[in-house]
Amino acid sequence: AIFLGLVTHPATRFTLASSSDGLLPSLQNLLTTQGIQARLSIHGTDEWTENVVRIDRAVVEASIDAELEIEKRWRNYIDRSVPNSLLDTFMGIRRIYRRGKFLPRGRRELRSDDPGFRMVRRLVNIEIAHMSLLRQAASSESEWALIAEDDATSSDLSALAQSIGTFIREQTPNAQPKYVNISRSFNHRRLRVRDLLQPIETWGPPASNIEALQASRPITNTVCAMLYRTDFLATLVHTMEAIPLEPVVPIDWKLNNAIMQLYDSGKLTSGDCWTLDPAPIVQSSMSRDVKS
Repeated sequence: AIFLGLVTHPATRFTLASSSDGLLPSLQNLLTTQGIQARLSIHGTDEWTENVVRIDRAVVEASIDAELEIEKRWRNYIDRSVPNSLLDTFMGIRRIYRRGKFLPRGRRELRSDDPGFRMVRRLVNIEIAHMSLLRQAASSESEWALIAEDDATSSDLSALAQSIGTFIREQTPNAQPKYVNISRSFNHRRLRVRDLLQPIETWGPPASNIEALQASRPITNTVCAMLYRTDFLATLVHTMEAIPLEPVVPIDWKLNNAIMQLYDSGKLTSGDCWTLDPAPIVQSSMSRDVKS
């Protein structure tokens, strides 16, 4: 069985995602024809209120700083040869740029149409949606869960469904992987993770030319589409819930924060993470970056 979770929002421009022709509804039908129980859950509501997070200038500043701090630790995690002094300088420059981009000059009060206000509100909604679906998946009776955002697309849904079906049948009895990066938003060179990846097998039929790569340290390629083993999700959700909502950071970085904690504690190890190349799912809002 597999749990399918779709992250969307009433204001999304990717309205097709939650229709019967969308990626996950289509996968649900295709997997069912293979004899696989596929449960679909869609989180598409706006959850932000001032009672959840009151967005002001201090919150935006703290969110920018927290995201850059996690990114700094992540860059050190994937490439320990990079000097901290160089990272500090790089993040300092980015902090100045991001504060200039998201915070208004000359006034303290934020308006609801300010870039920083809209950014934090959007991140709050995305995190609430992801966490809701991850909790549902962890408590479901499915062995696997595919959590995807509404800009996830695939050029061959039939091949994707066949590959997922074959994968979960073959890998469910095994201990690894714990999760698979099934989408690609950035190329591996830009992510600086190529040295951490080792090809281990073909994903799907040989004609697909898709390789499964095993990571020596767990990595991610955004959360556009992630395939999780649900018994691992219980541990992951517990770790992510222990990280406060404020300061608000992108869910991708919150996941990376949790992964680093799980790796440091030995709850994630070499081989627990797989990534696919080329990925069968593309993040359409960032598709220009995935061609190399």
